[in-house]
Amino acid sequence: MYAPQDEVESITKTGKPVVLLLISKPGAYPPKVAETPELYQHLAADPRFRVMHCDPNWLWEIEDDNAPLEIPAVPVTSGLSYEDFLELSDRSRAVTTAVSSFDLAFCRTLKPFPIGYMDRLEELEREVKFVNSPQGISTHLSPNFLPGIASGLTPDLIVTRDMDAAADFIRQHQTVVAKKARSCGGKGVFRIAAQGNEVTLDGLKLERTAFNTVDECLEFLFDLDAAPFQFVRYLPLNHHGDKRVLVVDGETYGAYLRKGPVGSWIHNVSSGGSYRHTTISSREHEIIRKTTPYYHRLGVTTLGYDFLMDDDGQWTLSEINAGNIAGYSLLEELTGEPIYRRLCDFIYQFAPQRIEQQGSGGHDRKWQCLGGRVLPAFPAVPKFAEQS
Repeated sequence: MYAPQDEVESITKTGKPVVLLLISKPGAYPPKVAETPELYQHLAADPRFRVMHCDPNWLWEIEDDNAPLEIPAVPVTSGLSYEDFLELSDRSRAVTTAVSSFDLAFCRTLKPFPIGYMDRLEELEREVKFVNSPQGISTHLSPNFLPGIASGLTPDLIVTRDMDAAADFIRQHQTVVAKKARSCGGKGVFRIAAQGNEVTLDGLKLERTAFNTVDECLEFLFDLDAAPFQFVRYLPLNHHGDKRVLVVDGETYGAYLRKGPVGSWIHNVSSGGSYRHTTISSREHEIIRKTTPYYHRLGVTTLGYDFLMDDDGQWTLSEINAGNIAGYSLLEELTGEPIYRRLCDFIYQFAPQRIEQQGSGGHDRKWQCLGGRVLPAFPAVPKFAEQS
């Protein structure tokens, strides 16, 4: 664990520590999936931050008529062990805290989110800035968002729940991948193969299952989730692995290649896959350059770009993950570079500084980035409709 560097240049010369709210469910992270616990450790050890934790379940204790908003939160101290991390979910240790007392919030909750969860975060966003705007994440999670910003950059794909459209796409490409809109860790990804009279479906948590027709297969698939699915052409060179490129606020941190266990077409480290450091090509840099401005406008800063090998042996965009991104720990392990330090530096610079100005109607809050970038005051956030 880093820190000193003369207490990070005496809390970067002037300022008070940034009061940072982290939102996650500790029990969702077993020891072998320790990225979020490690992030907690690094932030708690950094004197530039005063870290507080809130369990997602506690957000339902917010009263709609409660002004200012208050939530239960547990202080996170340096020297945090994995066992300490798990104990952060002990509600009896939480203290009621005004949301406006936090300088910044960072949501590290795994998908799928419970119904209404994003609405709760958007309520908090009225009074605290987020590393990744909940409104922006809601937009990103819309099934049509990626096709809209990355047209021509991905393999052939459609987003639909229409049986005829999906069946036509499957018959055209014979083997396709179907993705649920709100899942993670490869759990919502399925492969459909329709060759001759045989139709099969398989996935990370689903053994290969045979169906009599494409329509029968789609009926089974659509019963798994009410939202539209993304259907994308399966790439035969998939066995070369899945390249993850970490991007923070438009800057690339590095890349690594993931390969699933022998015989698996899903390349997921948490499911027993392997990984190694790799490079980022000029083509991949260009794809990132073309798409990150959309996320910047949404207020979404932490991204994970996934690339698969296309028929020509070139890496092509598979998907863009946003928000609770994994890979910083692996990248630090593979490169020996202080990736977490770099991420902590970004979070500190991104945190706003509150400037209170007395007006005739009371205090008007303005926000200013510690790095010097001035941000507009946050208006009341309009409700975002649940994506369907």
